[in-house]
Amino acid sequence: MLTFISLLTALVTTLGLARQAESDALRQTASSYLTAQGAAHHLAAATFAGELFSIDPTLLLAIAYRESRFTPGLRGPEVRGKHACGLMQPLMHVQECPEQTVFGGYLEGAGHLREWLDTKECHGDTKCALLGYSGGYSLLRGCSRGEVLVERNGRSVDLCHLIPRATMMRAQRISTITQRGSST
Repeated sequence: MLTFISLLTALVTTLGLARQAESDALRQTASSYLTAQGAAHHLAAATFAGELFSIDPTLLLAIAYRESRFTPGLRGPEVRGKHACGLMQPLMHVQECPEQTVFGGYLEGAGHLREWLDTKECHGDTKCALLGYSGGYSLLRGCSRGEVLVERNGRSVDLCHLIPRATMMRAQRISTITQRGSST
């Protein structure tokens, strides 16, 4: 019995060290926004939510970066009398933002992304789901007609390409760096 407990303890310790290396690597992707402890919390929450909703956790981390720079209590700008709330900013609210934990933020965001992935409009297409997540059916309709141009940093950008491309590129960067971190 003692040997089994020793083996189990060694396994848990090894897994903990591997996750520590991954969270340290995640922190490298956004060192201005994540502390070592914060990176570990975000990685654990995104991994759990990703497993629960069958979504790549690095995609969830990339959305959290894009939407709030990993800030759980963030209140987004007002748009037509509503504002988005929280870490992943999945839904627009008329009233004040409810309090939210990192874990709750990833669960809410992953659930919302899963809904978009499962719509008949997107039927599993990640690019479509990211557009729906960010701008709802109005952005999907606009993108189906062509470009949706907005001004960002003094230049015109097309949201139909910017949102999915930037999010998927960040997810890929997070994936590459955390895989390297877990293999050290």
